[in-house]
Amino acid sequence: MSFKSSRRLRVSAEKLRTDLECEVIDGPAPFDIDNPTSRAVGRIVVQGVDDQCVYCGEGIRFRPGRGNNNVRILANLYDGDGKWQGVESYYPPKCYDEAGAPYGPVYTMPASQLVADNKQAVQVAEM
Repeated sequence: MSFKSSRRLRVSAEKLRTDLECEVIDGPAPFDIDNPTSRAVGRIVVQGVDDQCVYCGEGIRFRPGRGNNNVRILANLYDGDGKWQGVESYYPPKCYDEAGAPYGPVYTMPASQLVADNKQAVQVAEM
C-alpha cells in the first residue's frame, strides 16, 4: 500500500456538515497569492501525523479503518503582511466549532483536486 498525502484524500463535505455547526464549503479554500489570509480546511488524518489540537490538547493520531471519520481541521495562519505564521490543528473537528470557528468556513476540496478537475474539463472541452 502506498502512502498518500492528506492533500490528495477528499473529505466528504456532506459528512463534515453533520459534525459541524459552522459553514462547510465543498470546494477549495480561496487563496490570493498577493494577499494571503488565514483559512480553515478539512483534511483526513494520515499515518505519521504527530500533532495535537490547539483547543483541547488531544493528540492527533492515525486510526486505521476510520476513513472519513478521521478528519481534522487545519488552519493556515497569516499575519497582516501576508507572511505565513504556521498551522493550527483542531481535532476532533467539533473543537473548531467550540473555538468559535475562528478562521471562518471549512473548505473540503484540496487545491490539487481543483487543478485535476480543471485539467479534465479542458480535455473534455478539446474533444
